[in-house]
Amino acid sequence: MKIKTISLVTFALVVGVVILALQINEVYADTSWSNSTLNGRYGFFATGVNTEGPYAAVGTLTFDGKENVVRRQGVSRNGAFEKNHAFFKYEVASDCTGKMVGPNSGEEFEAFVVVNEGTEIYIIKESDQTVYIVAKKVHQ
Repeated sequence: MKIKTISLVTFALVVGVVILALQINEVYADTSWSNSTLNGRYGFFATGVNTEGPYAAVGTLTFDGKENVVRRQGVSRNGAFEKNHAFFKYEVASDCTGKMVGPNSGEEFEAFVVVNEGTEIYIIKESDQTVYIVAKKVHQ
């Protein structure tokens, strides 16, 4: 029952993010978005459910402004905690939406929308999971 409740809450949040993304798309339609929009470090949290059960993570995403991103995180999968990092590619479309792709495969595994003039990113994981991520630019 607890996982069902978490899934319903996560679904409601995902629907809210999609609606927000559609509204933001209209507001920023005249803005030129590209990979250079994402440059620097963003702190993030992730939550939801995947095939292993409850999922939560916190960490950083560091974008190079070209196409490369490094993720460093602490993650809990069904209560088992680990720290890890990964390197992958990203693409930002002119409408402020984008995707994360595998560095070798080129396959999309996360979709996102850039908001607040590039200072925040809303991300959703794809395939058999209901996990969303909110990332905010770290100002130094």
